[in-house]
Amino acid sequence: MCRRAWVPLIAGGVREREGGRGAVGRKVSRSFSGRREYLWCMKGTEHLSLSLGTMLVLLAPWLPENAPQIAVLCGGVAIGALLPDTDAKDSKIHHNNGVSRIFGAVMRPLIIPLMRAIYGALGYSFNPAHRKSLHTLFGVGVYSVLLSLAIWVALSLLDRWDPVALLFMAGLVAGGVLHIVEDCCTLSGCSPFAPFRDRKIRGGISTGKRFERRPVHFSAFLVAAAAFALAARTNFGMQPAAILAFAAPALLVAWGVFFYIAQFGARS
Repeated sequence: MCRRAWVPLIAGGVREREGGRGAVGRKVSRSFSGRREYLWCMKGTEHLSLSLGTMLVLLAPWLPENAPQIAVLCGGVAIGALLPDTDAKDSKIHHNNGVSRIFGAVMRPLIIPLMRAIYGALGYSFNPAHRKSLHTLFGVGVYSVLLSLAIWVALSLLDRWDPVALLFMAGLVAGGVLHIVEDCCTLSGCSPFAPFRDRKIRGGISTGKRFERRPVHFSAFLVAAAAFALAARTNFGMQPAAILAFAAPALLVAWGVFFYIAQFGARS
């Protein structure tokens, strides 16, 4: 998510304009590395709606009996869906009021330096810039493990540890992975398999454009699919496993179609 736009001047300088957009319609984010990067950004609200909608399709068959556990898992997904963007100062996670802001505050002074040390020990280069190391599947795995360890230590010291927290930790991973998949549908794209493979995957979605509605429409489809799965459980008495056996492959197909549609408008 980006709040500022930087408009290149003919003289070669850079001028900041609040709430604006560059001459070519690009939004800009400043990363923790201090570099200005031209980005086509997917908004934090869209990351949340797509990630939570995806998970609800899979979890709806277990409602309402397991609502508390599902709420904990979805809480992890919601925060996990925002965590990769802690590499940008104007990310939604840095401006929310609540638990997600705490996670955003912990990432920069604690988790990111530990990630740099782990990458270095493994012989890999760590890049804290936006859509770099934190926007990879490996990076999501590393910071999720570190955050899970921090949660376990904190809850244990407070004598509040409960195995249900494992659902929250799993949600952090799922939300982060979905965030990467979603960003691969945008014009900026990302390199999900770095540092092992640097190939960038990108689509044609640019949520900086007012007419860009593809994420919104797909989010609405996911909510409708989740409602259908819930109705199959509550109204028709289908077993959760039977619903999931149909919902999981259907969800993969739906994401495949969305990714294909997202390619329209992609850069060559």
